[in-house]
Amino acid sequence: MRKHALRLAAIVALLLASVMAPSMAQAHQSSSPSPNGESPWLYSDSWVLSGSWYGEGLHTDYCGSPAEHCSDYYALDFSKPSAPCYQALYPIWDGMTVATVDRTIGRLTMTKKFGTVTWRVKYMHMDTINYNPGAVVGTTTVVGKTGNKGQSSGCHLHISTQAYDSASGAWVSHPPQFCGRTYPHDHTTAWKGC
Repeated sequence: MRKHALRLAAIVALLLASVMAPSMAQAHQSSSPSPNGESPWLYSDSWVLSGSWYGEGLHTDYCGSPAEHCSDYYALDFSKPSAPCYQALYPIWDGMTVATVDRTIGRLTMTKKFGTVTWRVKYMHMDTINYNPGAVVGTTTVVGKTGNKGQSSGCHLHISTQAYDSASGAWVSHPPQFCGRTYPHDHTTAWKGC
């Protein structure tokens, strides 16, 4: 009887701990949008949202060891309807520094400081990446082209914005904002660049 009671108490404790503790993704996301920027595609083009965080599954990365976990919870996938492959990509903010490049999976990260907060923009699945870490790029710089590298089922741009939280040492996912808007769950509207 005592053995059964101890086993039951252990199960209840585990259940309570899992319900009360925030998940790793919850601890690394914020619903406040990133600073506003320009579109990552040519201002005269219109692209559609081909995938998003709205009920379509969590975009999550593990950037190195678990201690370096970062979330792509608010990441968005965009594509140009008529020709999704090999489209020129631009940074959303001026004065960004290329932080990391992984040409195998088509990942480019760029950083910029706004006030005291360091922000990071990540592009994924790129076919080509034109710059290396340390390069300073702006909104008129073609940093590469859309592609289908890494875990991808078709050419598109995967974009995420994250702010570095110095207290926790984690990158926190925020909804990307450019052209004065965040992007709703809508796969039909063609969003004009800016």
